[in-house]
Amino acid sequence: MREKMLLSFFMITALFFFVSCGEETDSDSLSISSNGTELNREELRKARFKPAPTILKKSPLRKMNTQTWGPVSTGQTQCFDHEKQIECPASRQNRFFFQDRSRIGTRSLTATDSQTITDDVTHRIWSRHIKENVTWYEAKYYCESLRMAGKRWRLPTTAELRSIVNYGQIDPATDAIFYQGIDKTSLSKQFWASDHSRLNSETSDGDEKQYAAAWIINFFDGFVEYTSRYNVYNVRCVTEAD
Repeated sequence: MREKMLLSFFMITALFFFVSCGEETDSDSLSISSNGTELNREELRKARFKPAPTILKKSPLRKMNTQTWGPVSTGQTQCFDHEKQIECPASRQNRFFFQDRSRIGTRSLTATDSQTITDDVTHRIWSRHIKENVTWYEAKYYCESLRMAGKRWRLPTTAELRSIVNYGQIDPATDAIFYQGIDKTSLSKQFWASDHSRLNSETSDGDEKQYAAAWIINFFDGFVEYTSRYNVYNVRCVTEAD
């Protein structure tokens, strides 16, 4: 009996020792300042942490510098695998099916009259003639002042202008209908498109001056880039079909 009492005493003492050590360790771990101030556990349980105000603040996103446009034929009439030209697949199950010749087909262009060309896929009407050697501002004014076929004309967006590039050929990279009656060398040059929305103003930083930019497409090979609006290139105007 005496031995059982002693054993119980030692067990209670040991339990008390471990609990005390645990509480001291917890208290030390909750110290948050050099003067020994401790956090109250009950207050911690009730605390509701909120993100900083800057996290909750929402800033409006800048307008993306692209134009939404559906799939348009690039003018490619061949199909290829990873090594060579192949017969264009007819089945969507073929991994090489998703090339323009199979997926979209050839573009549909109609010479509406002696002044305009209609794209039956994009429903855009293009001016048959071009104006050469103008700044972006002059090109914009020229298109908006154009009175032809009873329509209001404008500069094309980058995506619209790119839709008449034929990437299946170069010099010029466009279909023959677009250079009928026009010197081909005049077409293998840069043409003006939309303004560049992120470089839309002119700023000066000491001797450095940043000019407002606009998009251009080089119809020698269809390359897209942007440049100062004061440079001189060509323009072909566009409008919507009825």
